[in-house]
Amino acid sequence: NMGGNFISLNFESRTLLVGLANGQLLTLDVEKTPVQLQKDRIFNNSLNEIRTSPDGRLRAFVATNEVVFQQVGSGERTVLNLQQRVVQCQFTPDSRYFVLADAAPEGNVLIYSVDTGVK
Repeated sequence: NMGGNFISLNFESRTLLVGLANGQLLTLDVEKTPVQLQKDRIFNNSLNEIRTSPDGRLRAFVATNEVVFQQVGSGERTVLNLQQRVVQCQFTPDSRYFVLADAAPEGNVLIYSVDTGVK
């Protein structure tokens, strides 16, 4: 869902992520009783999409032309700034790379190594 509010369920960590158009992220830990709610600001503008790596250790928060990668355990963040608007993105099945397609007329594809940070 590129733009607006959306929901993402992570079965590995038993969390429900709710992204809001104002850049806020709500995290509900559904394993704890009562369910715990955490609020976080990822961007100052629209939070467009959340992707969780298949191994469950990394989340990618996508805005118009940047991606914030966050380690699930530590909360450590890395920012990837882009020249064009992201139109599609996905982790590879082995969780080693994050692939992005942008809105450039020539249709650029960027492959980002999540381990080394190399584009």
